[in-house]
Parts: sequence; C-alpha cells; structure tokens
Amino acid sequence: LWSKEDKEYWKDRYGITRFTLEFYNVEPIDYYWINDNRFKCRSITYSYEFGNGARDIYAPLDKEYKWPASTTKANQHIYGLDQLPTCGNILFIVSSLKEVMFLSEFGISAIAPQSETVFIPEEILWALELRFDEIIIMFDFDRAGCVNASKQANERGLKYMKFCPVMINEFEAKDLTDGFEKNNERIINLLNNYERYL
Repeated sequence: LWSKEDKEYWKDRYGITRFTLEFYNVEPIDYYWINDNRFKCRSITYSYEFGNGARDIYAPLDKEYKWPASTTKANQHIYGLDQLPTCGNILFIVSSLKEVMFLSEFGISAIAPQSETVFIPEEILWALELRFDEIIIMFDFDRAGCVNASKQANERGLKYMKFCPVMINEFEAKDLTDGFEKNNERIINLLNNYERYL
C-alpha cells in the first residue's frame, strides 16, 4: 500500500505522482525474494515491474543496498519503452527510470538504458527514429554523463545535451531530479530552453 513516506519521496521531492508511478508499473513493497529467501525492506522500497517476472528492486534511501535485486540487467531492459506514445516531436534518452517518470510529468517522452554505458540496440533506435522527429541524449550533469552522452551521440549520429562538469555547480546537483529537488525553477527553465545546450 502507498504511504505518506512514499508521497514525501516521490511527489514532494521530485513532483512524480502516484498516477505516473503506477503507469510505469512502480509499486511499494515490504518484502522481496532472492533465490527463495525472503528479505524485509529496511526503508521505503519499490518494485519496478516489467512483465514476465522481470523486475528491479529499488530502495532509494538505503545507502548500502539501493538496488538489492534485479532481473533486467541480463536482457538490457529499456526503461519507459513500453509507455511511449505512438509518435512525437522529441524523445529524450536519459539515465534512469526516475528521470523518465520525472519528464513524463511535463509531458515529455523519454526512455533510459540500463546505464549510461549501455546504449539502445540499433534496431530499436531505428524504429524510434521513425516515430519521433528528434532524439536527444540527456545524461547526468557530471563528467561521466558528459563523456558517455558525447560518445554515444557521435557513434549514433544523435544530438546530446552538452553539460560540461561545471553544470554540477550551476544546478547544484548531478541530474534532473536532484536538481529539481534543490531548485525546481532552474530545472524547469532548462527543460523549456533545452536548445541552448545542444
């Protein structure tokens, strides 16, 4: 069941509503199983459900075990792919499902690979290029995000947000959701004027 703590984490910090969480098949859990062993969650924890038994377990406040279990890494699941509209103007490739859901709150389509070093398979990217007028990579504001975005954009002929490491100081955060929590107006301005960073 959804609790006050869930709202405080998702809605109050990042503006992500319960409707959006349920649309992306995210649900709160108290327990999870690994190899038939049941573990009690030590803090707020969520199951990212992807069908056919595939899921990730996410405990955002647990510093030791933030991702205690995952069955999606082996098949390189693409977060948000199943929830995309049939077509659109812009599709962002971001670094996590949390950022996919965050952008969804603004009516912006987005997907995320397993990590910034794993890219979307070519056959899926080709299909997406037929559905969206423009595909833009927007990884984290840190150096790793900048390097990976540049590399993958150059390899695939895509545009990317040119966030140099100094952006961490400007936005006081390493990614969109952290930036929104600290200064939501600045992140909203970034989204409204994203062309400045291409």
